[in-house]
Amino acid sequence: PIPCVPWQSQTSGQWVPAYKTAMGNVLPNTYSNLQQTREWLDKNDAEEVFVIGTEACCGFSSVLCPPSAGVSLNNWNRGEMYGEELIRCLNASVNAWTDWNMVLDHNGGPNWAGNMCDAPIIVNTETNTVTYQPMFYFMAHVSRYIRPGAYRVGMTKSQDTRLLSTAFINPDGSLRPR
Repeated sequence: PIPCVPWQSQTSGQWVPAYKTAMGNVLPNTYSNLQQTREWLDKNDAEEVFVIGTEACCGFSSVLCPPSAGVSLNNWNRGEMYGEELIRCLNASVNAWTDWNMVLDHNGGPNWAGNMCDAPIIVNTETNTVTYQPMFYFMAHVSRYIRPGAYRVGMTKSQDTRLLSTAFINPDGSLRPR
């Protein structure tokens, strides 16, 4: 059996598992409470466990990702939701993050679940065009400025704003790529 790490789901309030791999990695879903996952690991002397945020995607629900399920070209609201999820995961000490559907066709598929989703990159197989969605640019921004080996540092943000933020120092000591 695969060892599991418990944490409380934000959506259901129930304690659900994050799967722990044989190498000691923990794979919680990004729609779960990653902060509680990290707190549980810290409390149980597992601070060095590599946590990978998984199952990220947009467009799977018209309620959670308006205006509709599936592809919504150039939807900056979805881009902002994607960016917020990236920042929340980073602030919960996630070491890596993955999108289930980085590239999909213009219908929002195919994917293993058989549902229609949105993606950072949409390929229209009928017109042979590629659309880089706003989600792509949020991922590109984070990937450009937070380099492999970077570590998160504390910060203080104004209580007068709802702006989400995070702070990292790259291995070369920079806050940005050189």
